[in-house]
Amino acid sequence: MKNADEFGKLESFGMNLLSQMGIAGLEEQKTLQAAVLGIQKNWKEQKLPKQEAAHFYRYSIRESGVLYGEDGIRIKQNLTGKKPMYLVSLSSPRTEFSKAIMAYTDSAYYHVSVSLQAGLGNLYSFMSPAAAGGAWEPGGGFCSDSIKRYRAEGCSILVSCVLLSEKDYRVLLDTLSELMEHQEETQYDYQGLVRYIIGKREEDNPFCMFCSQFVASLLVKTGIGGIGKEPCFTSPQDIAALGAESGVYRLYEGEARLYSGERIRRIVRELMRCGTTR
Repeated sequence: MKNADEFGKLESFGMNLLSQMGIAGLEEQKTLQAAVLGIQKNWKEQKLPKQEAAHFYRYSIRESGVLYGEDGIRIKQNLTGKKPMYLVSLSSPRTEFSKAIMAYTDSAYYHVSVSLQAGLGNLYSFMSPAAAGGAWEPGGGFCSDSIKRYRAEGCSILVSCVLLSEKDYRVLLDTLSELMEHQEETQYDYQGLVRYIIGKREEDNPFCMFCSQFVASLLVKTGIGGIGKEPCFTSPQDIAALGAESGVYRLYEGEARLYSGERIRRIVRELMRCGTTR
């Protein structure tokens, strides 16, 4: 999107989606046009704030059964005997679609996924053809990615985790299993992006989502709060901003090539040593 014609294509794409959705109101059209102008104004190379190439977050037990973060904040949750779900936020955009998301949300992140493994060998999310450099057209859907691609493309990532009870972890597994079983029926929710912009809510379709909507819905299903928004109005930046007060623990921030699954496993084990605080 280096000239006005390219932004015109983006606006036309959005208007076509409005038409498909049966929305013909002038107010909604003006809101969408304003969004495209905002993207054009903020169009630039979005980067993470200056930071270490690799930062592994530290946690410590300073008194019996009480865990503290490296910022000195006392962690009150009982984390003993729980299982981790990893949240991976992605920066370093490679496509116009990802840059447009960052420009509209004015954030450093454009995609988010979840993993069950510290090694991030499988990253689950919803992805569009445009995010992978393809055409702005219907398609995409639920998919599995890997940190190998992020390393090969020189991406920066933020990795956090939530620690789930056995019951909530089973909900997570059942949800992912259902999506994998019906993968061919899933689609990336371009229309959901338009509803996000115009503020129009519609009932969630578990087989048709965008990435941050999917991750936020998993957090809701597994009892993790703190976003303060419905999944359909949640951005990748909203997920990345979650911290320990919401039950989300930051583990790593930096270049994907320097990420170490083994080191993350040690940090998570330390987290899970925390007993019930008084």
